[in-house]
Amino acid sequence: MEYSREQRISDAFFVLGSQYFAVARFSAFAFLIPICGNLYHHAVEMLLKGYLANSISSGQLKSTFGHHLPKLWEEFKSVVNDPSLSSFDLAVSRLNQFEDIRYPDSIIDNGMMVGISLGGLGPNLVDQFQDGRPTYKLNVKELDKLALAIFEKASVTPSAYFGGLDDELKKWIPREFQAIQK
Repeated sequence: MEYSREQRISDAFFVLGSQYFAVARFSAFAFLIPICGNLYHHAVEMLLKGYLANSISSGQLKSTFGHHLPKLWEEFKSVVNDPSLSSFDLAVSRLNQFEDIRYPDSIIDNGMMVGISLGGLGPNLVDQFQDGRPTYKLNVKELDKLALAIFEKASVTPSAYFGGLDDELKKWIPREFQAIQK
């Protein structure tokens, strides 16, 4: 069976998104700050574009949405038409903030506070230190659920993309991603 160019581009976005996601999870557990936030940003961006590439050209995705997660997220929610996805709005908004510190100038000029949660209350703990520095929050479990929701709405099997990873990197992928079969 021959795949269309759009299907190949969509697949390539899912490959990239899965690779970014695996490395993002590893970097979060290793507390590699702010890199984990940047990698998660790229992961979610690629996964969203993977879904949208079936109906929007790659060039249009680049020119219309760029790296702006809230715009991509709104388009994804609009196409999928599932109101329950709004529960991830805050996670997407918080993740989009990491784009501001993609380059070090902002960190040098303004400083930063980063809260990472591996499943508990972690991200909100930085709220107690209000000294004017920009605050960035990341919740790994919430981002796991977000990525799973994207895969599910796209009717894409996560294990098809994570299965080809190196065994050491696979250890950082949640079991829920291995179990889903479409």
